[in-house]
Amino acid sequence: MNVTHANYIHIRRVLSLTLASMSCLTGQGYAEEKPPFDLLRFEEDGRKYEDLSKNSLLDHLKFISFGSDSYASLGGEARWRWDRIQNPDFGDADPKQNDAWLQRYALHSDLVFSDQFRVFIQLMATTAHDREGGSSPVDETGLEFQNLFVDVHPTDRSTLRLGRQELKYGSGRLIHVREGPNVRRNFVAGKLILNTEIGDLEAVYAQPIAAEQGSFNDERDPDQTLWLLYLTQGATPLHSQVEWYYIGRDSAEESYLDANGKESRHSFGSRLDGSTAELGWNIEAVYQAGDFSDQSIKAWTLASKLTWEPDQLPADLSFGLSLNVASGDDDPNDGTLGTFNPLYPRGSYFSEAAVLGPRNFYNIQPSLSFQFLKSARVSVDTNFFWRLETEDGIYGPSGNLVRGPEGSTESYVGQTVSATFGYAFSREISFDAIYTHFFAGDFIEDTGPSDDLDFVELTLTYKF
Repeated sequence: MNVTHANYIHIRRVLSLTLASMSCLTGQGYAEEKPPFDLLRFEEDGRKYEDLSKNSLLDHLKFISFGSDSYASLGGEARWRWDRIQNPDFGDADPKQNDAWLQRYALHSDLVFSDQFRVFIQLMATTAHDREGGSSPVDETGLEFQNLFVDVHPTDRSTLRLGRQELKYGSGRLIHVREGPNVRRNFVAGKLILNTEIGDLEAVYAQPIAAEQGSFNDERDPDQTLWLLYLTQGATPLHSQVEWYYIGRDSAEESYLDANGKESRHSFGSRLDGSTAELGWNIEAVYQAGDFSDQSIKAWTLASKLTWEPDQLPADLSFGLSLNVASGDDDPNDGTLGTFNPLYPRGSYFSEAAVLGPRNFYNIQPSLSFQFLKSARVSVDTNFFWRLETEDGIYGPSGNLVRGPEGSTESYVGQTVSATFGYAFSREISFDAIYTHFFAGDFIEDTGPSDDLDFVELTLTYKF
């Protein structure tokens, strides 16, 4: 499906008017350093704006004092995105070309009453247009409370958080807000945060929100329950932050290849995240046990991302290498399920194209990024995928089976080549363009349609 001339003119006018109006609201340039925006907006601290100059209309909304140690901080986001996918499922799905115009709007209010009580409210609206076959729950869900919780501080070193909230841990390999798709993930949860001498400990009991089209009708999913303990320890002699965690999850219905049923899965993991002047590393290991239907579970994953930013080069270059592996099921008849389950991962796990998810695979992904003109960055990467076990298939980010083994002994799934261009017009306004090409490999060619896949995405984001 092609973008019509009328749609193109409409999109161009909307974005032109939007940029002009946002420039008036936000002011110009970087005259004064302001706090960055967080992925989880409730992690921002409105008190950091108290003594900053008010250079724009919206600056006055970032810190509104209404008493001793009490204040309100308002913020928001607008994201406009157009994407196109050519040959979804490698040509095994219709239409062969599918476009979408996605919009996301959010407003939040952070109300802090001294150091004892806090209320955070965030409304989010998502819409989708032009998607042939209709919008999915991750494209559009109307107007909903994305976050609606209270914080109570029983002591100076503890916080109890109750209500609807987003969750993200570590690099988001197991629990993430799913920022890539239009609809972000959230939970109804109770969270206890303790600042102890050995580190920051969090205990959570939660159920995910099931996204439905329509406004104010998303409810918790009673068929899924999550509980966890997560300990984060600060800098160690290895220049690293260390995380240790246990995550339990019950699900009334999970599917793997030809089997489905009730699952109770327990994940035990650790992550090492650190850097020196030039080197950076992010390494994570997880082991999973439990029960699925009438089978036991034994699964695992190892994930790593290494970066090198050499000081001696004139350009602002960053080299990266990601090496990952996740277990698959080597024998569907042995009574043991070996397929790793990433639970609630990033929606775009390997790239914004969101073709494959981290189950039954190993990959090698070198990358290069460089910054220029102070506000622009270009990144390129290539990703090589293989199946780990030939008796298991390949899966999507949500856990859906993309292609079963079909008796194939081929392991090589394919290669992606991606390029990303990002430009920050200001602290509040940014633009991103992404292109990904997926070269179908031997396994795809051996098991069905094997057209190469193309993905394009253009995104304009505004935050305050």
